[in-house]
Amino acid sequence: MKITELQLQEAVGAYLMRQGFIVMSETQFFSKRIDLFAVNRDTLATIAIETKIHDWKRALLQARTYLMCADQVFVALPSRLAHQVARKNFDRENIGLLAIQTFETSPETWDISTVIPAPESTYKKNDYVDRLRGDVLFARYDNKWESANVI
Repeated sequence: MKITELQLQEAVGAYLMRQGFIVMSETQFFSKRIDLFAVNRDTLATIAIETKIHDWKRALLQARTYLMCADQVFVALPSRLAHQVARKNFDRENIGLLAIQTFETSPETWDISTVIPAPESTYKKNDYVDRLRGDVLFARYDNKWESANVI
């Protein structure tokens, strides 16, 4: 089955929403776009996620930037690839890894598992975190902001 990065984002977004997060896709962070940025409804904790189908090294490089703007950062990959990556690279960068088990069903039903837990980012800048958290919450509760891609 051929899958797309958008399908991976849909699967992870649905998983995060089931965990109590508000999720926004393609969130602007300076010149970058974060694939998924999520805010927990209760704790206001933030998660940034980079999804890739093949190139886990590029995903890891992109995710490093997100350590400045989120409490936790993950890379999400198809399960077959997630279990083949060099774990030490993720541990060294303090970035977690999610595995997505794809099926011939809707992405919202795909299984997501944590291969490597993400520690709290020690590089985060509270001003950046607060700005993106506000972007997500504003987009969720103010339907006048039509440029938001709230999942």
